[in-house]
Amino acid sequence: MIQTAILAVLLPAILAGVLVLILSRRDDRGPGLGIALGLALGFAAGQVALVGWPGLLPVDATYRVFHLAFAGAVVGICEVLWKGKAPLLWALRAALAALVLGFLLRSVMEHTWEGNADVLWLSGLFVAVLVFAAPLEHLARTTRGFEAPLLLVLLISAGSAALVLGHSAFLGQLAGSLAAALGAVGVVALMRPSVRLAPGGVPVVTAVFSALVLCGYFFATLPATSAVLLALGPAAAALGGVGPLAKRPSWQVLVLRVVLLLVVAGVAVYLAYTGNAPSADEYDYSY
Repeated sequence: MIQTAILAVLLPAILAGVLVLILSRRDDRGPGLGIALGLALGFAAGQVALVGWPGLLPVDATYRVFHLAFAGAVVGICEVLWKGKAPLLWALRAALAALVLGFLLRSVMEHTWEGNADVLWLSGLFVAVLVFAAPLEHLARTTRGFEAPLLLVLLISAGSAALVLGHSAFLGQLAGSLAAALGAVGVVALMRPSVRLAPGGVPVVTAVFSALVLCGYFFATLPATSAVLLALGPAAAALGGVGPLAKRPSWQVLVLRVVLLLVVAGVAVYLAYTGNAPSADEYDYSY
């Protein structure tokens, strides 16, 4: 079991790092293509290491994150190839958000929501996915190459802890695979400043991390407050470079981003812990 968990971290890191290194030697589109493919293939390899091949349409919704990683990669590749066509790219991201919700929550729509509840829930979740993606895109395009991966590794690691506390070790391990792939991208970006998370990587991260958080809430016991705070992580980090704060030295801005992100992510983990802690009534004090 421990060897499998280690493999689910090493494989994503190696695949992502190697692909980004190789493709970043090509033209200016190479780094973006490497990141989109590296993150998707790395995450997929991590999931296969944990549970094997998921099949074309797995019954278990949590296994479908595998497929959504590649859907994110397709959007990421389009982002690299169609550079500058923002309206079209955001239309694709909106379609990706809809795919994430429809692919994961079909059973919830059929058996849990009644009346107009499905419309309200899906509308709110659709906005939440885009709210996660927009500041993440801003961070990826306005920070140094390694900074966005670093911030995401911190956020997703916190998400992994929250998912484990929400009674899903599997989802927590999948988050660890994504964090490992992003960590490798960050290491490559330190060596090659031309490597940036955008274009190419944001849709993959959006699809996978949103899916993991949604699965944690609907199919495990991740509290709604924790899920919301994890989704707001990129927005919190983005605040570190807003207005007068952006005029500070770059290292100070990065430290502030990290602090703001860790505060939000830390509260999310704490709420996942307290929300799943056994109550006094669950203990048996009889002898």
